[in-house]
Amino acid sequence: MGDTSEILALRALAHPLRLRLLELAAAEGSITTSLAAARTGESTANCSFHLRLLARHGFLVASGGGRDRRERPLRLADRPPLADLWARLAATPRDDGWAELMRRQLRIFDPDELELAA
Repeated sequence: MGDTSEILALRALAHPLRLRLLELAAAEGSITTSLAAARTGESTANCSFHLRLLARHGFLVASGGGRDRRERPLRLADRPPLADLWARLAATPRDDGWAELMRRQLRIFDPDELELAA
């Protein structure tokens, strides 16, 4: 896992609110700052910050169709930024204890697991 973009993507998920926002985006199909604030109880400014960070690292993309120019709905990216990492871990032999530990810890990054969590 030496790829800098993968490391930064992992760091982007280090905050529990960001994981919650990804779950909401998966459940709702798309998410806006106002919807995120209403569902999480966080401020719109805080949700906006975390949504922008997730978009910057490729977890969310613009889905279009906001009510006005200020509303910018986001949806889950078609190809998550950690898909290659997940594939490499999945291809690592099961008897490798480190790989198994990483697979268990990173299961939330598997797109199928994320959809089930929602």
